[in-house]
Amino acid sequence: MELFFLKKIKNIFTRQDGILALLLVFILFKGIVWGWNIPLFTLSDEVTHFTYIHYLSEYKELPRSADTPTKLEKSSAELRKNLKSLQVYKTPLSLEHTDFAASADANPVSFNDFLNNANLRANWSFNYPPLYYVLMSIFYTLGKNLNFDIISIAYLIRFCAIFFLIITIIFSYKIAFILTNDRLFALIICSIISLMASMSAVFSSINNDVALIAFSHIVLYLVYRIFYSSSQNVNRLIILASFAFLAAILSKPQAIIFIPLMIGALIYNWLKNKKIRTNAAMNILVIGSIILVTILIMPNGFLSNFFKIDFRSIDGGGGIMTILKNDLLRRFTLMFDFFIQIWLFHSDQSVWIFSSLSVLILFSTMGIILFCYNFFKKRDFYSANVKALLLCAIPIITLEILYTFLYFREAIINKAYDFPGQGRYYFIVLTPLLVIFVYGLQYLFELLRLPRRALYFILIIFFAFLNSYFFINIILPSAYL
Repeated sequence: MELFFLKKIKNIFTRQDGILALLLVFILFKGIVWGWNIPLFTLSDEVTHFTYIHYLSEYKELPRSADTPTKLEKSSAELRKNLKSLQVYKTPLSLEHTDFAASADANPVSFNDFLNNANLRANWSFNYPPLYYVLMSIFYTLGKNLNFDIISIAYLIRFCAIFFLIITIIFSYKIAFILTNDRLFALIICSIISLMASMSAVFSSINNDVALIAFSHIVLYLVYRIFYSSSQNVNRLIILASFAFLAAILSKPQAIIFIPLMIGALIYNWLKNKKIRTNAAMNILVIGSIILVTILIMPNGFLSNFFKIDFRSIDGGGGIMTILKNDLLRRFTLMFDFFIQIWLFHSDQSVWIFSSLSVLILFSTMGIILFCYNFFKKRDFYSANVKALLLCAIPIITLEILYTFLYFREAIINKAYDFPGQGRYYFIVLTPLLVIFVYGLQYLFELLRLPRRALYFILIIFFAFLNSYFFINIILPSAYL
């Protein structure tokens, strides 16, 4: 009996599961170290997100009332007074980011601006859905009740991002495994995620992106489960996916891309299992309710402003060429910013980083092109790898359609050419992107008859070295030198 019990335990907890558990412990430790050593309010938009959290904690209401500007003035003044003791002299950001704003922009561009200019406001973040801020305001209130000072409360909220990173890692493993049925491949994917310098930076910050990324990975996993599952499990999965989607859309609007993905996975499951009549009514009702709730929770005028565009703003053919040129430049920059967040390092240190990443991206692209060539040559439409890569590509393409629209909208209306210009905006589909990236490299290794474990070793060593390089040469000097 005891031997049987031990065998059951061994079957449940495989070697890969043990490595995953160790990886989660490593992530917890690394998250604390990174979050503690990066100077406060020097990462993307931290001060604006923290102001939202501070406002919710102080007034116990969403910033939607007519007297919100007055309350914000009082709240911001108190926050500035409490934060005056914190001086930021060195940061891991570029000088451009920390220079005092010379324009009449109403949004703070740095922590020092926020402290020293009473006319600056942080209320643009109030347009975001409130879930992340409500959750973090609970920890703000907890820290306040424990007599934490404002600095300690800010660090406490930063450390909460580690919880969202752990969720992301767990579901990235599940996504990669359900797509490939390969535990080692799935482990490599979540190991790369844990070692990416860009992920370390994002999940060391006060930012609603962390909640969006975590909940989006839950939605993606459940969507893939719907795609692969039998008809008996679909009702339970669609309900779980709907709740996960609500959490994601209440964190940030980009989660709207999951509506067509959920509907598409559901229709495919109906057709595959020939149960379209029996399950259609209930599932359509659930998805319809989710869409209705999504519309209701958005701030007034959000959707109309979101899709507003005016082609009359284009300044002739020169304006069109400027838009297209900057779009290409944005996409080129994104390839690198996805892995490292370019503004984290100085230009004189970047040559070898760009060179190494360029080689990996080039080889991965070559692998995917060769895979597609052989696929069309053999016409193996039912291959598991083809299906997995297609399922990875669909959410990426859906997100890219949304972002391309938003880029042209901003370029036409506001003459702004940098959104979405940061790799973190694509972390909503982080795991599908990395699955394609690693599989392209693996396919090239297979054609060259090189062992895939050699590739895995190279990738882990490279990203571990890159992560350590950023921390030792950039993060630590910004905190202590």
